Amino acid sequence: MPEVVKHVSYSAGVRRSGRAIPKITLTNCARSVLQTWQVPMRSLPLWHVYWNLTTGARLILTGKDIPMKPDFIYLIPGNLRFAAASDGGFEQFFCDFLLEDEKFARIRREPVIFPVGPYEALLKKFRNEKFSALTVNALILFLLDEIPETAFEKQGKTPLDPRIQAALEIVAAAISKSPIPKLDNGELAREIGMSVTNFQHLFKREMKISPYRYIMNKRLELAYELLKINKSSIKRVAEVTGFANRYRFTTAFTALYGYSPGVCRKKMQSAEA
Repeated sequence: MPEVVKHVSYSAGVRRSGRAIPKITLTNCARSVLQTWQVPMRSLPLWHVYWNLTTGARLILTGKDIPMKPDFIYLIPGNLRFAAASDGGFEQFFCDFLLEDEKFARIRREPVIFPVGPYEALLKKFRNEKFSALTVNALILFLLDEIPETAFEKQGKTPLDPRIQAALEIVAAAISKSPIPKLDNGELAREIGMSVTNFQHLFKREMKISPYRYIMNKRLELAYELLKINKSSIKRVAEVTGFANRYRFTTAFTALYGYSPGVCRKKMQSAEA
C-alpha cells in the first residue's frame, strides 16, 4: 500500500547546512550562589555561557560595562578579553567549553546576548541540583545555532593580519601544553617568516601589546585558572606555566593582578565558603 500523507497546515524540514555538529568539550559547569564574583581581565580559548538567575553581576569589556540580567543568556566567544565583577551576592548558572568548528573561528570578539524566552524549557532543568551534560550540550547547540550572521566576520575576511593570526595560533598551541615551552620573539618570527624587528612592530600594531607581554599575560591567565580549579601547589602551577621558580612566578603574577598567587587562592577559597 503506498504511503499517503496529508498536511493539515504546513511542514518544516531540516535546514541543510552541509556541516557536521560542532565538537564541544565541556570543561566546567555548575549552578551556584556566589557572594562575590571578581574575574580579572583575561582572554582564554574557552567559550562561556552565563545565565544569572538574580541580578548583581556585570561583564566588563574595553569601554563597556554590561549588567547581567536574569532575562538574558550571555554567550562569550573564546579569546574574548573581558573581566567580571559583582555588587553583592547572586545566583548563577555557567558552563565553560572548548569549541572546534571552522565557522565559529570567524565570530566577532564580543558577547552574544539571547533573550531567555525561547530557552525556558531547558533552563528550568538548570534550577535543579543536578542536570546532565546532555542538557548542557543541548543548550550550547541551541545558542550556537541561533547566533546571528551579523556576529560573524564576512567569509574570507580575517580581522588580523594573517601572519599575526598564525603567531597567535602558535602561542595558543604552546599554552595548551604542560609545561608550557619557552617562546620568544625570534622563534615566533622565524615560524611566520618575518624578521624579529618587523614582527614586533606588526604584532604591537595589530594587538596593541608587545609579543612578550601578550605571551606573559597568557601564561598568567592560565595560572589564574589553575589556581581556581586545581589543587596543585603554587610551585607546581609555576612549573606548569613555564616559570623557572616560584619567586619569578609570584613576582610576575603580582605585577599583573595586584596580589600574590597565595592571596589569590585564599580569595577563591573564601568566596566558595
